[in-house]
Amino acid sequence: MAVTMEVLEGTWEEILGHAEQLKGHRVRVTVLPDQQNGSMDLSDKQREMLAALDEWHSEITDEDKVALEELERFIYNHPFDLTWPRKPG
Repeated sequence: MAVTMEVLEGTWEEILGHAEQLKGHRVRVTVLPDQQNGSMDLSDKQREMLAALDEWHSEITDEDKVALEELERFIYNHPFDLTWPRKPG
């Protein structure tokens, strides 16, 4: 017999709306952090990292994007193998 797990997510009041369907079943409740303005509380280090990523991302020019696309196509068309020792062939 296959056991299926169901995930319900919402406010406590929304979860209580499923009380009848959950009656007699084992459940696990995980309280998630509050989300304010669509973002979770971040540490100073996490904010610093996101700022650095935003800065790095904004530095990519259209010319850089073209070069990256060409590199991706080249790597796709010229696969390489990093296994060692090299296999004959």
